[in-house]
Amino acid sequence: MEPSIDELLDPAQTNLRLYEQLRRDGRDAAAVRRAYELALRLHAGQYRASGKPFVAHLVGTASILARVGAPGPVVVAGLLHAAYTHGAFAGWRRALTDRKRAEVRAAAGPEVEALVLRYTQLPWTAEALRAGPELDRRVLVMRLANELEDLVDLAGAYSRKTSIGAAAVALATALELPALAEALARAARDGETARLPADLVSDRRSSFTVAPAGWRPRIELRVARRLARLLGRR
Repeated sequence: MEPSIDELLDPAQTNLRLYEQLRRDGRDAAAVRRAYELALRLHAGQYRASGKPFVAHLVGTASILARVGAPGPVVVAGLLHAAYTHGAFAGWRRALTDRKRAEVRAAAGPEVEALVLRYTQLPWTAEALRAGPELDRRVLVMRLANELEDLVDLAGAYSRKTSIGAAAVALATALELPALAEALARAARDGETARLPADLVSDRRSSFTVAPAGWRPRIELRVARRLARLLGRR
């Protein structure tokens, strides 16, 4: 059954609401809960450019995927889609490693981990979008769900982050997902036409991390980031 536009524009933002959505749809939420526990650790203190908690964005992405009828592993992968790009794994290395992949597999299983890896490797460019229908449909739908989640609640107007709404709409149309295409178009249009007070709009263009309170953890975080950057270049 095709979801309504309003349902797609109102995804779950908390784990409890996502669990209830899945339960009402007759889905097993146990795998989602395990993935959520990992997401909490990987994205602690992280926020989207708009100021929305990063974990709320992940939950919303999984919620949208469930509403468009994505299989269970794809929904779980949606919850972990940013693990390799933004996740704060233990250790200093920022690069994708076997240990990080093993941690995701342990929490979510090999199928989900493979989807997260493919998502990470998918270039989000105009060229890639034009070749969209030839790529893994599951990963493309994950990408579209991510894009829509970043636009709901006028989020596109609350930050300076660049949106590719038009290209995403075209891809959703090519994948024969009309409700998702319409939701993307409406969310992008609402964000573009919204007139918000200037003091509510963030100048940020990408996600960010809020450092913990106190001088010692702040210094530890700064040193960890510097070392991660140095080691990541090797």
